[in-house]
Amino acid sequence: MQSKFQLSAILIGLFVFFGVYAVGGMLVIFSLSLLPENMNTDTAMMFLRVGGYLALAFPAYIVGRAVDKNVLLHALSMGVIEGIGLVLLMMNTFSFEGGLKASVISQMLPAFLGVMFLSLLAGLVAEKVNKKG
Repeated sequence: MQSKFQLSAILIGLFVFFGVYAVGGMLVIFSLSLLPENMNTDTAMMFLRVGGYLALAFPAYIVGRAVDKNVLLHALSMGVIEGIGLVLLMMNTFSFEGGLKASVISQMLPAFLGVMFLSLLAGLVAEKVNKKG
């Protein structure tokens, strides 16, 4: 009998979460060093934002693909973990943001809810892919 919650899938998601940000960070730094000086910064920011959204959704998608049942529960659980990590990173900025502390605090809840929404979407996609396969 299979349990409802698979901790192994969440551990895979954590591994993917840290891997995506480690590799993603290196790729961003490498790619930014190759950009020409006269490049339109709006285009670069658009690609960085889309890449950031995909990076936030990817671990939840992987967790959703790793389980057979309760895909949305697992994807949202991964979203909670990612959201907490994001809020902790935002809290880390307090040491060097100075006057922007109130602004960072006001963005914590929307950022957390955004991660939850992306995780829900990733879980829905994973559930659909799981049903096809």
